[in-house]
Order: sequence, then C-alpha cells, then structure tokens
Amino acid sequence: MGTQNDPQSQKVIQHKAAMQNGELRRKFGREKSDIPGMEREKSSELFKKLVEDVQDDQTLKTLLVVALSAVKDDDVTCYYVPTATETMSTESSGNGESESDDDTSPQNLVEKVLREKGSLHALPCETLGGALEGVIQEKGQDRNVVQIEYAKWNVVPPGNLNGLDYTSENHDTYITIIRGELIWIFWPRTAENIEVMQQAYQRKADGIPEETKAITDQLKHGVILGQRAGECLRLPPLCIYMCVPTEFTVLSRYQLMSALHFVDSLEVSAEFHRSFLATYGAARAKQLFHGYSKNRRDMICRILRRDFESYEPGAWAQNTNKPGPMRDLIQKWDTVKHNVAKLLSYEDAVIVRQVWIDTLRVLRNGQCAVCGASGDLYDAGQHFDEVHGFDAFSGHEEAGHQQISGMGGYVLGDAYETPDGANGEEAEPATRGYPLGEPFQNGMPYGLFTPEGYDPMSFDE
Repeated sequence: MGTQNDPQSQKVIQHKAAMQNGELRRKFGREKSDIPGMEREKSSELFKKLVEDVQDDQTLKTLLVVALSAVKDDDVTCYYVPTATETMSTESSGNGESESDDDTSPQNLVEKVLREKGSLHALPCETLGGALEGVIQEKGQDRNVVQIEYAKWNVVPPGNLNGLDYTSENHDTYITIIRGELIWIFWPRTAENIEVMQQAYQRKADGIPEETKAITDQLKHGVILGQRAGECLRLPPLCIYMCVPTEFTVLSRYQLMSALHFVDSLEVSAEFHRSFLATYGAARAKQLFHGYSKNRRDMICRILRRDFESYEPGAWAQNTNKPGPMRDLIQKWDTVKHNVAKLLSYEDAVIVRQVWIDTLRVLRNGQCAVCGASGDLYDAGQHFDEVHGFDAFSGHEEAGHQQISGMGGYVLGDAYETPDGANGEEAEPATRGYPLGEPFQNGMPYGLFTPEGYDPMSFDE
C-alpha cells in the first residue's frame, strides 16, 4: 500500500479527508447510491451463527471442503488461485510462493488456502446463500431489479492485493466480511478515469501491461476505506477499486442488476469495453462480444416494452416525467445511440431498431416521443431512421420499405438481400445509403459499422 513518504499513499490520505466535502462526493455521482458506502443489513440468526462459526479454522475448513466438493471435479480448480502476481501488473504480491503439488482435491486446496498459499474466489456455497437469502430477496423486490446473483465465498490471505479492477457496469455489488478485514481504495467512474483504464487494458491486450502503481498514479479522486468483520459494503456500478486484506479474510459477495443502472451504463465509452474484451485474445473477445451485444439488445427491448413501468402503454403521455428506465432511455437515447451501435451485432441492431419504431408508434400516435416531431407526413419508422437511428440504417427511405416474415413492421428493404439473393443467385451487398463497409459473411453483414468503416466485431489477432 506504500509508505508515508510515498506519493501515492499521500494522495490516498488526502482523498480520505476530502471525501467529507461535497465536491469530491459529486465525482462519484449525483445520488447517494452512486457512492461506495456501508449498508445496514438485517442479519438473521442463521447468518450471525455463521459469522461465529467461521472464526474457528476447523469449522471453516469443513464448510469450504463441502462447498468445493459440491461442484464438479473438473471445475474445482477454477475457484482456486495460487498466491501470484497482481491483476494487470508484473509486480509480485503476497509471498510469491507457488505450489508444485498436483493434488487438486477439495481437501488439499482448502489446506493450501488455510496455509495462506492461495485464495478462493466466487465459490458457490449453500450454507452462505441460505444465511443471506432473506436479505438478498428483500433487496430484490425493487421493480427495477432485473437479476440477482446470490452470495458466494471469497477467501483471501493477508497482503494479497486484489485489483486493479472495476465492478459490473449494471450491478450493485455487496461485500460482507464474515471474518477478517479489508482496506479498499475506490476511484469514481469519471471520463478521465475510464480513459486511464481503457488505455491500461489496451496495453495489456497488446502484450505490454503496465505495473499497477503506474496506472493508479494516473487515476484521480481516490478514496480509502476500511471494512471490518460484520460490515456490508455496497459498491456502485463501474466502480474502479483495489483492496487488500490486513489479515486472513473470508467474505461474501452478491450482486443485484438494475434497469436504471443499465441506462446509465450506455454512456460508458464503447472503446472501454472493447479494450477490456481484447485482453482475452481475439477469438475469445469475439465470443464475449456476442454476449455483450445480446445483453444490451435484451435490456433495451425490455425497457422499451415497459417491463419496468407500472403504467399502461396508452398512459405514457401522462407519465413522461415519472422516474424510471423508460424515461431515462428516451431522454438519453440521442446522446448514447452511436455508442450503443458500437456494441451491437448487426442482427441485434436490427431488432433494437424495430422495437424502437414499434414503441414510438404506441407511445404517442403521430408524434415522436423522443423529440416531439409531428406533421402530416410523419412516419415513425422513417423519422426514427433519419433522426434517432443508427448510421448503418440511415438512407433506408431510399431503399424502400419492405415487410419481412417474423420481424413485423418495417425492416430494411432491398438494400439488404436475402442470403441467396432475390432469385437464388449469390447476394451482393448494397452500399446505397448504408456505410456498411465490408461485404456479407454467411449472408449477413459481419457486425454493425458505426460510423463508416467501424467494425465492432474486429479484434486484433
């Protein structure tokens, strides 16, 4: 963590004091929920007993062996991490020892952890999940909660630096220490800090990773916080962090995904996500990209279909100022649409476009819900493509409108041929009004190009 004379340590000390003023708090966000902080949780008797039991090494060993034994044999080692180097760094953390023992039985792995030769991460545990189930279910009652990830174990030795990393952009992350103590450093998701992390991920992907300290020296507005046993810490979405246990520490972690957080996450630079994906290598990055694209498509569609609203579609005009993901998405769409396009496959972009058009027709007949445009010649599909749509779909009025079975409403017209062409011949990709760049692959454009020449599916081999 550094010394009193170390510039980074002095920076952290200064920010710890500064956290009390409003200016620094606003760096994390406008709302209290944007700021990392301790949560008061209603501890069940079951959880209190678990905390008490885990203080005993033999009881802890039994719980961990049972948890590891409950997963498939092939999966056991994916939860165990030998004491090794820091994430995103070539520096050594911990004692640097490694184990030559090839025994990967649950008993042996737990022995290593208790001897502080390694750590366990994100280990499912029925005992822990049951102890926290009531607390998690209560938080999950919020209408905007989309997904719940139940509690998992993390067991880490003292001095084992965790990070530099960031929390999921769509989730609140809850950390409860069952035994031990952690020291945290947080940085807000400002544009400057996101840029620093993006560049760090890109350098890692290029095979020239920076040391952690070189990265943290560039991050601004850091805050330090200590967390003791029995305390629950909530981390907001996309919170940049590092943490280090001061003693042998056992903690639980669970996450809640919110539709409100999702809309905010659309503002995060697509290049940041692409740089992070690139650290996995080109082949894996393309696979992960499809998951990113599908998740964004599904969430945007659910919001536009009013899954998180309490009013009927016809009552939208009377609820335009009602807080919720629908209002936020409509207000922010023109600002984030090009960023969104860079993280959508072509196929997913087609679906998002159609759902937007269907929604605009339902919300306000004859008038655009995004900008208020109207008139005798107003058409929701044409207006959306010309004003609020993705660049790759601009000019679709030149190609004409065409109905395609299974999609409903307007989809792209004759500028996009069927895989076998109109008469069975090989299709030629049209370019009129569509900056799609590369030709079709397997009958479909390979990724959505926004702006011209930008391929969201391209990762360096």
